[in-house]
Formats: sequence, C-alpha cells, structure tokens
Amino acid sequence: MMWTHVLQITDLPLLIEYIHDEQDMAIGVEVLALICGTEDFDSHSDYYVDSPETESALLSLHDDYLEEATEDYDVRKRLRPLLDAVRELSYHRK
Repeated sequence: MMWTHVLQITDLPLLIEYIHDEQDMAIGVEVLALICGTEDFDSHSDYYVDSPETESALLSLHDDYLEEATEDYDVRKRLRPLLDAVRELSYHRK
C-alpha cells in the first residue's frame, strides 16, 4: 500500500522530464521496476498509470532511455517488470 501512496503524490511525467543525470535515471528506473513488480501493481495498474500523460511518459522513457540501457542482460533482468509494463501499454495503445 505504501507504493500506491508514493505514486499518488508524485507526478510521473514531471519526474521523468526533470531527471537528466544518468545515475539518477538508472536509480529511478530501478525504483519504477520494483514498483511494477509488486502484486499491487499487477492487480491495480490503472491506479498507477492513471492518465494519458503517464502512459506517454513511460513510453517515451522506453524510447529515450530503456531501449539502450537494457542492451546489457543484467540490467534488462533487473528492469524486466518495468519493461513488461511498458510493452503492455504499447500493446494496448495500438
């Protein structure tokens, strides 16, 4: 339940827009992957990804950062829940 509270008070698109440092981005996407890997996210992803802006931010995060960062197998493994969530968003948008 704590994760829900954290994301409800955080504007995800704004957060992604203002993270420019590579190390901050790496830590941020790992946190997002941990959130996406929770049972609560699996059951209630609509509470977390609750607007078109959030969807767009996650999809652009994939294009701008995740695609290149996940060329490394170990990184891809750690970020798998986030990658799965982005793929599902992408699938539902088509």
